[in-house]
Amino acid sequence: MFVKLFDSLFTHPFHKDVWWKISSPVVAYQPKGAVSLAASYSNLVNPGTNDAALGVAPTWNATDGWIFNGSTQYLSTGALTLTGESTAIIKFTGATLDSSIDYLFGEAVTNKLFKVGLYLSVGGQYRIYASLGTETIYTVNETTSGILALNKTGLYKDGGLLLDITDNVFTDSGGLFIGCLLGAGGSISNYSALNIQAFALYDRALSAEEILAVTRAMEVI
Repeated sequence: MFVKLFDSLFTHPFHKDVWWKISSPVVAYQPKGAVSLAASYSNLVNPGTNDAALGVAPTWNATDGWIFNGSTQYLSTGALTLTGESTAIIKFTGATLDSSIDYLFGEAVTNKLFKVGLYLSVGGQYRIYASLGTETIYTVNETTSGILALNKTGLYKDGGLLLDITDNVFTDSGGLFIGCLLGAGGSISNYSALNIQAFALYDRALSAEEILAVTRAMEVI
């Protein structure tokens, strides 16, 4: 009975230590609450495989997580292959935006697009930019913090669907970069100035219910 009770508590989707066990991500980083910058790079799902790789190291503290300066700092998810079935979820705060698109994460190779950005548009609105495959989506939702999720079914913010994505064309891709955009030919641009507390990547398209569960669990870290 004690074992069953312990298991029930430990696997509860809102337990602060197990958000990354929900729906079996391939990669999960939690720089918020890590014991050091070096420890924050560890892939919690499978340490030593697809750990976050430099890049140019962000600064870090246990409260804010990774702190990107918006000009030079970024990380890679390693030699990870994305597909049209992938889902990415990120928790961030404190974004300082400008008129260019500041990417939370992204790769842009011809017909291999998987990216999410934020930027300050004309008129002072904070916009979310998302692209999968050959489809580009803009939505005028004011935000400099929150939890965003993207896959072939839609773009989600704080667990709620912002935009449906249909008839997506998306082919296999290479490693995804965090804090910038990895462009064609390996160029790096569109750095973001923000803090990242958690990031997860899944090798399938999570359902809306799963995205909500992960989001609610991320909210308490």
